[in-house]
Amino acid sequence: KNKHLGFFLKNHFATRQDLFCGDPQQLRLILENLLDNALQQTESGSIKLEFGGQYQQTPFFFSINVKNTNTAQTHSRSMPDLYTCQRLIRKMGGKLHMESEMTGPARFWAELPLKSSTTAAEPKNRSEASKPRLLIVDDMEEMHLLLKFYLRESDCLLEFASNGKQALAMHQQQPYQIIIMDMRMPIMDGLEATQQIRLWEAEQQRNASTIIGLTANHGQQQHYLSKGCDELLTKPVQRQRLIDLITTSLSQASQRP
Repeated sequence: KNKHLGFFLKNHFATRQDLFCGDPQQLRLILENLLDNALQQTESGSIKLEFGGQYQQTPFFFSINVKNTNTAQTHSRSMPDLYTCQRLIRKMGGKLHMESEMTGPARFWAELPLKSSTTAAEPKNRSEASKPRLLIVDDMEEMHLLLKFYLRESDCLLEFASNGKQALAMHQQQPYQIIIMDMRMPIMDGLEATQQIRLWEAEQQRNASTIIGLTANHGQQQHYLSKGCDELLTKPVQRQRLIDLITTSLSQASQRP
């Protein structure tokens, strides 16, 4: 049956770093059932899907919120989609909530206890805690995924930032041995972030981290090196070149007093 409905999506997570850990297949089934239910019960108007989380609670609660407007059809709470959805949510230790009128707007939302990225990223043992920390800074998620794939066999603990301002704050909170810094990003570009990091390290009398600049601009390499980068990677990134730079950087760091 053809329906002309509006669809709105709202993500309440602040940054890409707001990650959570759970069963992707179960989460997908829950989301599909909630949306299927909304589509079946909405004759006109719109459907709104929202994602969010309650960070102050333990465990962390991930919320899937589906709202729909309806002026022509009576809501049915006995639909198979909702029974399936409720069973899946209970299996994950969560709850399904419903608010609806007989012929008006309806809201269905799930609360699921999941591990937040902060909890999931905590070192599992001392050997993991002693691993070198490497920060990848790039506004393109595709680059995060590519470098993560290239470094899948590395002994480093990888973390990610989406701009220079975020990278600077993360480094000041817990310094990294190596930072791979894209030079062109919004909010604060890699060149300014590199200079700010070098200034902070000097003020705090800390050992300088190794900053590997990432750029597609071959003509600016010497300029970036003069502003605080130790090495440069040019795009497209060559995997062996990346690994060689990291290996050399870790070797040099181990020889420092």
